[in-house]
Amino acid sequence: MKMLHAVRAALVLCLAVSGGSAQVYQSVLTPLKSSAPDGLGALSLPQVANRPLACVFVSNKDYPDLLMLGGKSAKSICRLPFERLTEAGVPVFGQPVEIFGGSPEVIQGRCAVVQTKDGTIHFITLEKGKTLVHWIYDPSVERFERIGSAKAPTLPNSPGDIAAGLNPDGSLDVYFECTLPSEVQGVSDTRAEDWYPYDGQGTDRRGFSRSYVYTARYPTMLGGEPTHVRMVSPRKEDVYFGFGRMNAAQFGDQSGLLTGTRYGEILFYAKDGEGFSKKLAADEQGQALRHPQINASGTVFAGANGDHQGLLLGGEGPVYFYAYTGGKNAHGAPEFKAPVVALESNADLTAGSLATPVSVDWDGDGVLDIITGSSEGVVRFFKNVGTNAEPKFLDAVLVEADGKPIRIEAGYSGSLQGATEARWGYITPTVIDWDGDGLPDLIIGDIRGEYNLYLNRGTKTQPKLEAPVQLFCDGLNLKGFWRCGAAAAQVNGRNALAIVDDRGFVHLYWQIDLQNLEDGGRMQLTDGRFIGTSARFGGGSGRTKLAFYDWDGDGKLDILIGAGRGNSVPNATTGYPVPTLGERPLTTILLMRNVGENGKFAFEHPVPFIHEKLGPLQPGGAHETGVGPTLLGSADGKPNLLVCGESGLMYLVPNRELTAHAVPPVTPPPASAKKKK
Repeated sequence: MKMLHAVRAALVLCLAVSGGSAQVYQSVLTPLKSSAPDGLGALSLPQVANRPLACVFVSNKDYPDLLMLGGKSAKSICRLPFERLTEAGVPVFGQPVEIFGGSPEVIQGRCAVVQTKDGTIHFITLEKGKTLVHWIYDPSVERFERIGSAKAPTLPNSPGDIAAGLNPDGSLDVYFECTLPSEVQGVSDTRAEDWYPYDGQGTDRRGFSRSYVYTARYPTMLGGEPTHVRMVSPRKEDVYFGFGRMNAAQFGDQSGLLTGTRYGEILFYAKDGEGFSKKLAADEQGQALRHPQINASGTVFAGANGDHQGLLLGGEGPVYFYAYTGGKNAHGAPEFKAPVVALESNADLTAGSLATPVSVDWDGDGVLDIITGSSEGVVRFFKNVGTNAEPKFLDAVLVEADGKPIRIEAGYSGSLQGATEARWGYITPTVIDWDGDGLPDLIIGDIRGEYNLYLNRGTKTQPKLEAPVQLFCDGLNLKGFWRCGAAAAQVNGRNALAIVDDRGFVHLYWQIDLQNLEDGGRMQLTDGRFIGTSARFGGGSGRTKLAFYDWDGDGKLDILIGAGRGNSVPNATTGYPVPTLGERPLTTILLMRNVGENGKFAFEHPVPFIHEKLGPLQPGGAHETGVGPTLLGSADGKPNLLVCGESGLMYLVPNRELTAHAVPPVTPPPASAKKKK
């Protein structure tokens, strides 16, 4: 009974910290660190999206520190001190320091930063769309102090994000993002049972919201009345679904406004007399750039003398640096070199947002490495330069297929949540020697509910993946729920593949040849019932990650499950995490023991893994989580768990700290208790 009470108490703690799970897990478990020299690794905060805010000179007179939105709460800003430039000119920053925590103001990205020639850092927030609030940064206490306010101009639509830039005469231009509502209203419940985003013509039924930019000028730093109120964008239908971070910028002899878009465009609105001309930032060949992540968001980096200028852009995944070439393309747009990841010293390894891990000796050196997928739709390889018992990992390298990095995106019609998610991939890689040549191949599940095979035609020490091919069963391409990952293993001399099928059940298939599968039927519990996975519909469905592994060492393949918030495995009555762990639980790692035979599977009711201090193992936040059973870190041959938080941090959880068993269902508090609270 005491054990049940302890589990319930830990469960309540975990449920109470949804959205802050990275901080909770870091207080108990240590994220995997980069073992590169100086611990260099990709720059990323422990949150789903990275949003660089501004570069300001604080700790170094020659090069600026980086301010980023996010920290312990949505009200926070972090300062990452500049440390050095690499030989290639890539900026390296130190560990973040929170400088805005505890303020009652909710900034939510609606803010601007301006540093004047005397070094003072001014911070401007927008309150209720009507008032611009003026703050000044005090580096001695790492906070902004409120000093005044000014009236915002009257705009055609309610403003969202803002930016600001000083003019040579001391006046201040403030920029406002404005949004037009979608032309289609009343079609928004992506969790409805009959939800489908596309109509009979294949058009997104919700329509597309559009955004544009206005500007106004203040005589001094937020002093006086706004004048010169005018539109920056060439039209009100300027970009789809809003802008990323906006910042005043100058490239060569052109000054204006820099911003990103949801779909990855990098825009520069150059001042042109009293108006503006819109430019698409370009690569060295003059072609328009497309940021490799969703929701391009960033700022300009440059030394005090204007040297090493470039862009620091984030999104779902690490921050990237684009070095400015100093040139323009035929349209007058600034040109930049190809992006490389910006760096952080003493870095935690980051696998990208909503990451899904698997351990495998990828490069044939006898030790287990890590392969991950992510919401970006890319595959990362983390080389282990240590041992299996004491692993040490270098920072990520993108895995290529057919000579270019793997990238899976939904496109206009590939997402269950509509064209708003055209740039997402939500991929989960599964590793297996599919063609029997002794080399690890990849099978990847994705946002579309499809499974593609990437055959390895390299060597044991130099893997080389071919272009993907589809898997088929009975002549139709294999199709399951979206955002799921497959379990794969060799069973009795034949490759087996288990997925969440197009009705939401765990389904077994047997390999016939490279691309064709034989239907092995839905997998069952010991009582003969099929194993369902989803408690939600539409966009809340799917999100289930499967892995075969003999967890308890009895010679029989069990299934480990990374269960999303909307999952209910194996049914909607007694399932995990819904409803047993509540109606809005964190994503949860489950074990489903095989008490049948390999090839004739029969599973017990799944149960959650229980950590001795954290309760039910729930590292994945609110979206989804992958799970990788592994011998990494094992000194006794017992498997550990490799799990990812939704921010991309990876944790190696020792077997000795885990049990797996049922827990008492969470009982909602009575209405009177809710009211009192």
